[in-house]
Amino acid sequence: MGEKPVPLRDFLKNVEEAVNGRVATDADTLRLYSRDYWPLALLKEVRGEELPKPLAVAWPESVEEVIQLVKLCNEYKVPFAPYAGGSGVIGGTMCEGCLVIDVKRMNRVLHFSEEDALVVAESGVLLRKLEEFLNEKGFTLRHIPQSYPEAALGGLIATMSTGQFSTKYGGIEELLLDLEAVAPDGGLIPMRKNLVPRAATGPDLKRLLVGSEGQLGVITKAALKAFPLPSHSWNRAYAFPSFEAGLKAMREIMLAWATPAVARLYDKDDSAARFHDARDLLLLVVEESEEELLKAKVSVVERVVAKH
Repeated sequence: MGEKPVPLRDFLKNVEEAVNGRVATDADTLRLYSRDYWPLALLKEVRGEELPKPLAVAWPESVEEVIQLVKLCNEYKVPFAPYAGGSGVIGGTMCEGCLVIDVKRMNRVLHFSEEDALVVAESGVLLRKLEEFLNEKGFTLRHIPQSYPEAALGGLIATMSTGQFSTKYGGIEELLLDLEAVAPDGGLIPMRKNLVPRAATGPDLKRLLVGSEGQLGVITKAALKAFPLPSHSWNRAYAFPSFEAGLKAMREIMLAWATPAVARLYDKDDSAARFHDARDLLLLVVEESEEELLKAKVSVVERVVAKH
């Protein structure tokens, strides 16, 4: 990459000191961090086109180290890009000449309360690892996006993630109780001292970080709702005479509060491609901890579907 100007050499030296040497500037690492799963970036890579490369990648292990890195970026006027699992699909981590702040070493589960049904974890924890931890306790987030094997908590919040079971359990914004982050100027945005789900003390400005794609700071920690693992499940696929009929049935099921965990409606073309069955199909999964509640929901579903 050639000799770097003196200010950048000083910057990189200070970055290295801030994270105890956990920084990389070699070509292979910079290439790996030059893109996510944005289809256009993947296409450019296949074509051999040059992608914008970061200046360096740093791996902090604490919020204090993140603060130091962000303050250094401000001092030396170097842009920075937060990075977690790297499973994004819109090129949000692509940044020419920036410092990539990869939080994946900040991956601890800090607190779990069965009584309060909540978990607190650092932003670099992989979703699948957090889910495994909760499952061992008899709980779940039930947040299963397509990126499940690779996604990290901070990235889920920054991209306003949704998942296959979000019909019942909600998107990540509905699971989120509180978060900690480092602002663009290096200031700390702390979590509340008590983990209550709501606080009527003015606008919840932290919600601006949900879906911010890393533009408003580096998310370092979050508190999330947890749910008891469902012990009863029921699933069906229904064919309808038209896509509109399937949509009406799904709407009636939702309005009757017989909320399924999964509700997915496929048109004929999608069904043919996925299942080799060119019909308008509605896939439903109902799951509950109590069998009686599951049976009540299934009864509503079957009654509504029979009408259409």
